[in-house]
Amino acid sequence: MAVSVSDLDVSVGWYEDVLGAAVTRRYEIAGHDASVAVMSLPGLSLELLRIAGATPRPTGPSPKEIASLYGFAHIAFMVDDCDAAVAAARERGVEVLWEAETSPESGFRAAHVADPDGNDIEFVAPLPVADRALTVEEAR
Repeated sequence: MAVSVSDLDVSVGWYEDVLGAAVTRRYEIAGHDASVAVMSLPGLSLELLRIAGATPRPTGPSPKEIASLYGFAHIAFMVDDCDAAVAAARERGVEVLWEAETSPESGFRAAHVADPDGNDIEFVAPLPVADRALTVEEAR
């Protein structure tokens, strides 16, 4: 997964501090005025890409509205406790786009925050079995 960012150092710091990611590799792409930081999270390799002259995505739609459009909507990360993840992010000055909500149908509690470039990052925590709808297998 790759995310275009405006300032590689700022974004690397944010993903390290807020998500606990670790840089595994940094490099320049010769002839393209581009810099890359590859970051590692459990089960995921995240590539942060800074390209000179790149422009920001238009702002406006909320996470709920953007999900109704084709294409990239957000990046979801599993967390143990959604509310704790949002509280920790808020303490670091992170903008909360969508407060934590419980969805018994999906079996998750989720919230959305913005990275330094406004990219939508979702925190998702599984609900206890008693608080979620039964799966097809459980209903049998």
